[in-house]
Amino acid sequence: MVHLSPDLWARHKSTAQKYAITGIDEAKAYLNHPLLGFRLRECTQLVNAVNGRSIEDIFGYPDNRKFQSSVTLFAHISPGDKMFTAALTKYFHGELDRKTLEQCRSRIAEDPQRKSE
Repeated sequence: MVHLSPDLWARHKSTAQKYAITGIDEAKAYLNHPLLGFRLRECTQLVNAVNGRSIEDIFGYPDNRKFQSSVTLFAHISPGDKMFTAALTKYFHGELDRKTLEQCRSRIAEDPQRKSE
């Protein structure tokens, strides 16, 4: 899952910590990278195109939670990319991942230059 949809600040132990996104700026750089951003959007669109299956059917636990965390992060930093909010709506009844949002807010609060975000 970590290669498909990166998680924020690696709440989960294992190799996910090695590949975790460590902050808002890194998440934006990932999304804006010509290859990584393209693949993230492509994979999210493919998941959104699945019909007749729940997110648990597609990924199982705990990867379903990691996907929610990832699409929450990218919906938060890029509200114009509707595919992330579409995934949240389709698979999570529009619910953002609370822990991911808390981490985003705490990182912004820690950096006085970012408080306007």
